[in-house]
Amino acid sequence: MSYIGPVITGWCPYHEVQVNKKGMTIMDIITNSKIPKAPIGISKTLEYSHRQVGIVQLWAGILSIIIIVVTAVFCQEIIFLLLIPVIALVIAVLFFTTLTVEITSDRIEIMFGPIALFKRTVTFDNIKMYKLVKNPWYYGYGVRYIQNGTLYNISGPDALEITLNTGKRVQIGTDEPEKLMEVFENITKRSNMKSD
Repeated sequence: MSYIGPVITGWCPYHEVQVNKKGMTIMDIITNSKIPKAPIGISKTLEYSHRQVGIVQLWAGILSIIIIVVTAVFCQEIIFLLLIPVIALVIAVLFFTTLTVEITSDRIEIMFGPIALFKRTVTFDNIKMYKLVKNPWYYGYGVRYIQNGTLYNISGPDALEITLNTGKRVQIGTDEPEKLMEVFENITKRSNMKSD
């Protein structure tokens, strides 16, 4: 018999990951730090990928769920009333505790939560200009409507503000403002966008 060699059938998400006998922690699952991304495509190179974890939202949600469950154990009469806030808090923890920003050579993707139900894509050909901004504290977290646009934020005041060709604004909250701006600067060298 002759040996033919390995047959390449497609991309394997774990082809470069060493086997971890301990398994993954909860934080690894939330931040998705040990699972490599699938390839973007031949013409779409991944320029930037970062996931922020809203520690305040995560712990506030978990502690609230624990308090409500403990209250339900001692107050059996109102157990069904407490079910509604528990479900709401579980949904909030699943969908609004992380913010992932991925930038390829042609688009930006903004995704909320370990389960990315809320997603926004902006293509670079729709961007007129961009700049770094600091938002006031009362803008808050989550998906927020701001004057003439939308803010996607999970922590802190820093955001990259993108002005679209339509005049609408999209603000992306970030804990890496300089790095995000640097990625935009590199991409704009290859296009006609400008920073403000």
